[in-house]
Amino acid sequence: MIQIIIYVLLAIVCIFILINAVMPSKYDIAVSHDIATSKEAIFPYIVDLRKWLTWIPWAINDKDTKWVFSEVTDVIGSSYSWDSKIIGGGSMKIIGLESPHSVTHELLFAHPKSTPCETSMSLSDAKNGKTSVTWTMKGSMSFSSRFFIPILKKMLKKDYTLGLKILEQQVLYPTDEHKMIIDEDITESPFDFAYLEARLNVTNTQAIKNHFDASVDIRKTLEEQFGKNAVGQGVGVYSHYNIFTKTMKIRAGYKISADRSSGSSIGSSTGGSHSNSNSSGKFGTATTKGGAYHKLVLRGNYSLIPEAWNVLMAHPKAVGMRSDYSRESYEVYIKTDETVDGVGQEPVTEIYLPVKGTAKKRKH
Repeated sequence: MIQIIIYVLLAIVCIFILINAVMPSKYDIAVSHDIATSKEAIFPYIVDLRKWLTWIPWAINDKDTKWVFSEVTDVIGSSYSWDSKIIGGGSMKIIGLESPHSVTHELLFAHPKSTPCETSMSLSDAKNGKTSVTWTMKGSMSFSSRFFIPILKKMLKKDYTLGLKILEQQVLYPTDEHKMIIDEDITESPFDFAYLEARLNVTNTQAIKNHFDASVDIRKTLEEQFGKNAVGQGVGVYSHYNIFTKTMKIRAGYKISADRSSGSSIGSSTGGSHSNSNSSGKFGTATTKGGAYHKLVLRGNYSLIPEAWNVLMAHPKAVGMRSDYSRESYEVYIKTDETVDGVGQEPVTEIYLPVKGTAKKRKH
């Protein structure tokens, strides 16, 4: 029996060596995204290392990350380092720049430890007056780590894509804060809401959009029944996800005041069906369960909501907690993208994920 185990282990080692022998030692990653503005408007955000903290995706995950910057942060030789129990540690230094076209960096991961690699961000003209932003990384892996290259490339392409989308929002709607901020251990009280309900496939973004568009009809009905002051912010409440069909119950509607008249109702709509050219579903009222949540505040276009959910859903595990699927997740639309005084405003959305457990301590 021992001999068999030894032979199996030797076979695994041989397979591992063969895989690494045929894997390339070098990697090259590039992701591009077009932004509707000039190179001059974008360049300060890619050359100033301090401004990176307002858009890079890794700044979202650990509020306790220790960041250390050089005195000057936008010239050749400028650098910063980071240390985190969640995102690891490392440093980055500007080794070349051509304003307002490109910036090149030397990147070194301290833990997990790696060989230095080179990253760059370049700006070029795109169609319709837009600017194409290209983010690249190239480097090499040791023989024992080559098998990790495909995983690394997949992870970085996902992160780079998200980062460039956040960069776009930061350039178009500048703020000193990151466009995605996570607050942990938020205790939320239950709230009442009226909704239009449907069970939809989570991959069918058009159907979900149509459902939310159709839910706008609820507001007029609610204001007639309860008065305008009793109808609050828009909400999207999610529950009963089916892993096999990839469907979930989606209730789109509005918060309603808890002190509304006890005799009020939504009339013939309550519990009934509703349909229009966009969606069909059931009207009703419900109350959330409240409790402990992780909250992500998204300042940016609604197109970022799926990425924001991915970031938030990965967070409990990173801090030693778990998602609580016995309670509903939800979004609250603090500020919509409606035009105010002829000027488009940046949407603000709060996303709530129910959690359980106790976050682990993060000391550096």
